[in-house]
Amino acid sequence: VLIGDDGSAEDIALHACRLDVEQVYVLSRSGFGNCVYMGQWPSFLEEGEVESRVEVLKALPYRVVNNGTALLCNEFHYNQETERYDILDYEPPELLEEIDTVIFCTGYFPSMEFLSENLQFQRLDIDDMTWALPSDFKMRKNPLTEELGQVEPSSRLDISGNLIPGLYRTLKISNPRLMFLMDLNYQYSLLSLDVGAWLCLAYITGEAPIPSKTEMESDLREQMIEEMHIPHLRWCMDMNYFDAMDRLGETHWSDNCADPRSIEMDTLYCAYYARTLARDMREAKYPIDMGTYEKLNETGMKMVQINLHDIYARHDLEKFEEDYEWRTFRDVDPTPFCSFHTGQKSTPLPGKW
Repeated sequence: VLIGDDGSAEDIALHACRLDVEQVYVLSRSGFGNCVYMGQWPSFLEEGEVESRVEVLKALPYRVVNNGTALLCNEFHYNQETERYDILDYEPPELLEEIDTVIFCTGYFPSMEFLSENLQFQRLDIDDMTWALPSDFKMRKNPLTEELGQVEPSSRLDISGNLIPGLYRTLKISNPRLMFLMDLNYQYSLLSLDVGAWLCLAYITGEAPIPSKTEMESDLREQMIEEMHIPHLRWCMDMNYFDAMDRLGETHWSDNCADPRSIEMDTLYCAYYARTLARDMREAKYPIDMGTYEKLNETGMKMVQINLHDIYARHDLEKFEEDYEWRTFRDVDPTPFCSFHTGQKSTPLPGKW
């Protein structure tokens, strides 16, 4: 049983399949991680039916039973009044039996105890932190506008998951001589860490000016307002928009990655992360130029396309039903993944992953 549904759970589940584990359960609280969007997992044939080695459930365990060998699991719902997750009692529980291993794939909290408290970044529970939009905010037109219209924003918006309260890019706002290097750009993790290191150096050497506290806070607020124009990012901050998208249902075109409107929304999402990376590259005098925060250049758009191919590699697995025994997203056709420096295409794996 893997508790959590994103990258770590996905990777461990696939390795478990390679090691011939009989059954893997992935438990998802939100139902929106990488594992949920996997088009197909390695499977086997039983009595003429294809059975997946990995089952993803939107549920969490709440009780250990059968002398410690089984778990009772159920779906949880976020209660906005109590601000906590409650079990959906009207849903029958899932009983997972003959469990011999449980692995938590729930992410990490940074350990900062070696720093004085005044040097640690804000330790408040981010769920308790909210903000509000200007009263005249109007979301830019996107493929969902025709159906959803102008959804009234929640009066209390969650802080963007792309920011850490108390930090401005790499700088601690209250003491910008202290810098933290963190991976917040989930779409371009390793590259963003390298750019972050260059940005720290630029601040230290004076090649990049350190803004005032007021400028930092204003810039961060403007960044969150920009995210509110991008459906997949607003969905994470605005409960009203979340509910509006949720009411569209699982058969809506927005859940079909091949639909041109869905591709347009995914492109907006990936381009946003590329834009923030391009902005930091310019400020850090990084040797690669992807354009600006306002407009990506050709290199930046190539990066967006690589990111889209990466996302769709999971969805597209459902097209290969005949390869159910072995095909994973790592066995995808590598030719769309090209160096944006040389055009060199990725080398395929020497065999099945």
